[in-house]
Amino acid sequence: MCPEESQTASIDGSSLKISVVICCHSMERIEDIRQAVQSAVDQTYSPCEVIVAVDHNQELWDKLKAELPDSVKVVPNTGVKGLSDTRNTGIQSAAGEIIVFFDDDATASRDCVEKLAQHYLEPSVVAVGGKSVPIWTDGRPGWFPEELDWIVGSTYKGAPEIVGQVRNPIGCNMSFRKEAFQTAGLFDTELGRTGGSGAGEETEICMRIRQRMPGTLILYEPGAIVHHKVPPQRATLRYLISRSFTGGLAVARIGKMYAASAEAPLSTSTERTYLRYLLTTAPLERIRHLYKPRAIAQIGVLAISIVATGMGYISGRIIGTS
Repeated sequence: MCPEESQTASIDGSSLKISVVICCHSMERIEDIRQAVQSAVDQTYSPCEVIVAVDHNQELWDKLKAELPDSVKVVPNTGVKGLSDTRNTGIQSAAGEIIVFFDDDATASRDCVEKLAQHYLEPSVVAVGGKSVPIWTDGRPGWFPEELDWIVGSTYKGAPEIVGQVRNPIGCNMSFRKEAFQTAGLFDTELGRTGGSGAGEETEICMRIRQRMPGTLILYEPGAIVHHKVPPQRATLRYLISRSFTGGLAVARIGKMYAASAEAPLSTSTERTYLRYLLTTAPLERIRHLYKPRAIAQIGVLAISIVATGMGYISGRIIGTS
């Protein structure tokens, strides 16, 4: 149970018990994990608990168990290896009525939980996501367009900039009522990193929540910010192509899963809007600056990503991902 004394703040006189879950899997990120945990502990709206869920890494579990304060709960994922079931481990360990997920390589702004939590005063709200700002550890490559920041787990240029309804939040900064998981089920272990398609579990769970909890709202709150580290190995064209392809696979798979449902148009709505932006606004912004080598390079990279995503989507539609 969340201890009563751990709740030190309220929103408009209402107290919400919030569990923060941070999933991790690699000893290489130990310092990032420490920083992520500290940012969760230091929130202006104090979570009733911080849970670190460790994915099949006994050495990491032992080290975190020994190093982190007793107030931080360290739990092992002993189920299906991968991010989806590690998140499920955190959900099953959580005592809060709201569960917030942060990535192990992201640090939350001090008021991030508070910004997310304020929306849960409206009973129809079942999920709220925030903004992810990329922190390029070796500097941002000049050829990498901001429109493709989703590839490195961050909020991309062209995404909504105001509070409003969205299909699904970004995985490194999202929250849900625990009731939503009790009603709609947990994250699909056939999706997500090391799962069948390498992505898409956030989209699928939100589609399922809408299907089983009609009339509920999923919101985006741009004021709830995390700073998400981008290591050099993600700042490569090879990584960009790979993630674009698996992103297309995930869209195809989820579209097939919900093809016969009333939510079918929603399954690809975000991608259709985003593609229109990439094909119109994004190139035009750079055509005005074609005298700059960076602009030419970015147009080329945008085209490469669109083609790779399309190939992944076609592959997913034709041959599936199972």
